[in-house]
Amino acid sequence: MSSETTGQTMAVTTEEAADAATGSVAVKGDRKCPVSDQPIFRDDVIKVWKECQEESFWYRALPFSLGSMAITGGLIYNGIWKSSKRFGPFSKLAVAGILGYAVGKASYVGTCRDPVTMCVTNVRKQLRLHPQNK
Repeated sequence: MSSETTGQTMAVTTEEAADAATGSVAVKGDRKCPVSDQPIFRDDVIKVWKECQEESFWYRALPFSLGSMAITGGLIYNGIWKSSKRFGPFSKLAVAGILGYAVGKASYVGTCRDPVTMCVTNVRKQLRLHPQNK
């Protein structure tokens, strides 16, 4: 990039403008951004993330949801909790299921964070060891 000051105006010329003026065309594929040219979310990271989401559903969210609904149903059946006059027991069962699902998913976040972090760290190490400079 070059700049010239003539009186009150300043002209700034970039390499692309200079190349366009001389007739040579720069290929944009050769230029790389130093921050975003290294993709972190490659196939292995996405695979680990999807496996973790599936495990969190089957091992935490679904059991917590069903368990909370069973406990709520038992409390309603035994008369400890009253069912709603308008909606019956279904509103309380639905809320218990949703809360159980949310708590189950939230409780698995720490377990999911470790493999994904390890996978991202491995990808970054590989990119440092084998840079793809052109």
